[in-house]
Amino acid sequence: MPESPGIIRLRNQRRIEQSDPYAALSHCWGDPAQKPLTTTIENERSHETGISVEVLPQSFKDAVAVARFLNIRYLWIDSLCILQDSESDWATESRQMADIYKNAKVTIAAACAENSHAGFLRTRPSQGKCYKLAFTKPDGGREIWLEATTDNEENPVPETSVLGRHPYEPLQKRAWVLQEQLLSSKVIYFDSDQVLWECNSVQYAESRTFPYNGQFNRYDRRLSRNFHLNNPQQKGGDTNNSTSSIYLDWYALLREFRRRELTYESDSLPAMSGLAREFASITKDEYLGGLWKSDLFRGLGWGYAKKSTIVTRGVRSRSASSPLSQDLALSLSPASWTWASIPSGSQEFLGGPFFFSISETWENADTFLPNSISQRLISSETVPRYLDTMGQLNSARLVLEGACRSVNVRLHDNARLENHPYGTIPKSVVFEIDGMKKHYNQYIYASIDRLFQLRKEIKLASDQGRIFSLTCFLLGRTDFMHMHGLLLYERVLENAPVYYRCGMLHITIRDKSFYQGWSQKTLTLL
Repeated sequence: MPESPGIIRLRNQRRIEQSDPYAALSHCWGDPAQKPLTTTIENERSHETGISVEVLPQSFKDAVAVARFLNIRYLWIDSLCILQDSESDWATESRQMADIYKNAKVTIAAACAENSHAGFLRTRPSQGKCYKLAFTKPDGGREIWLEATTDNEENPVPETSVLGRHPYEPLQKRAWVLQEQLLSSKVIYFDSDQVLWECNSVQYAESRTFPYNGQFNRYDRRLSRNFHLNNPQQKGGDTNNSTSSIYLDWYALLREFRRRELTYESDSLPAMSGLAREFASITKDEYLGGLWKSDLFRGLGWGYAKKSTIVTRGVRSRSASSPLSQDLALSLSPASWTWASIPSGSQEFLGGPFFFSISETWENADTFLPNSISQRLISSETVPRYLDTMGQLNSARLVLEGACRSVNVRLHDNARLENHPYGTIPKSVVFEIDGMKKHYNQYIYASIDRLFQLRKEIKLASDQGRIFSLTCFLLGRTDFMHMHGLLLYERVLENAPVYYRCGMLHITIRDKSFYQGWSQKTLTLL
């Protein structure tokens, strides 16, 4: 920002000393129809010459005011610092975005602003009525003022979600913001009713005269202790923490990330790439399109619930009542096995700490599968679309070996597939597999990801229901009774069979006859 208070200029990073401090803005863009001021190939030179503060949307004006108040010369705003009509520049800069927030002197979080035009330096509602009480203070004073607080202030750090601070603010609904806040070393939150400060060790708020230290969400505490994502000098993790719990942290972050909103659904992997890079630096593990090689079989067991609306780059927004099309699915991810292949929404992962792989299951539990059954990843290949190896995929495949069997899935007439967004079947709908129906304490059901895939796999239609011929690849169990596997459909590609995920199978059947058909098989999953 130049000396003139009415002008700001776009500066090339190469012309800025690395030691020069800068602030970063974390904000909501808002509805795509109301875009903030952006830098494009056409106006880049003009923005380097100067931008009048008066033409900035209000949230940007407020961010400039805060940065100047803090005596910070440089300010990073994504819509201005990335060429928004250049795929190559976006790909390059999005890869560095995590480092930008990580290295910022402070991140300014416009938490209460629903879009870039709303602003966050507002007249705030009264915090409540103040009461004067008679009180003898050590300095001889005779009165003290108390202020009533709201429910939100009494519960400043909800335990119901990862990073659950100020969950009702618009900014906390945005998926990109998760890594922005986790990787920032210092954040100033401008909420609807107060300003909060957060750094590596403490959180302060206007409504408290003492810090929130010790009241962080349990996942925040674990992440702070084990990963020090926003403090590189402390990296190395907690040596007492098991490798398994590290991956549980990843799934906890994914649950939070996937419940948040993305303007462009194809940004699912880029918006987590910064956190993925940090996890990789700690675990030394290989990242496979949203999953981790060392914990692959648990990671493959994700489940999906509906989302209200979605937008993809180059694809018009549509309502949730429309089924997910094949073209739209391919625009999200070429790999059917990753959670990024499905629009964002509520998502779950198998078992937590109680997930057992095939090897653990058969060695340590009384099961009905042959002892010769094993499970392994034979090979993997992920080809990035851009420079970011942890961002969007151009192609991907897994070659897996494990327990498989063919299943004929009958969808009963009382479960109307076409009425569910994206072809998702509620978990309460029970399917008949190979003639086996639910009975006391034993059941089997399927959750379907993609409607268009099932429509192509229909083998028989009758008055009793619809039957789909699929393959189940067993992933493992979550306790003594509950087995879980991938539902796959087969295609022939270049004269060789390949498989695509279309859902999950969940089994608690103890009938030995059901397990007789399982056999060791190697398959290619696309």
